[in-house]
Amino acid sequence: MATRESPRTNFAHLEQHDEQLVRLGMLAERYFADDPNTALLKLRQLAELLAQLVAAKVGLYTSREEAQYDLLRRLQDQGSRS
Repeated sequence: MATRESPRTNFAHLEQHDEQLVRLGMLAERYFADDPNTALLKLRQLAELLAQLVAAKVGLYTSREEAQYDLLRRLQDQGSRS
């Protein structure tokens, strides 16, 4: 019976979209036990990048300086976020 090798990270499936998402997820996993604040920071960065990538895909990306709340609001208004 063949065994499937488990991924090194819970975020490996995001590699097909952007390697930076995987890197940030891996860093969050690395820090969660020893430095939870840093882990949360990395997850925040991952969420911001993910929203920017979604916005770019649907033609709504404007700037890296746009606040996360504003970007998520625009995505919601356009029906890109459930």
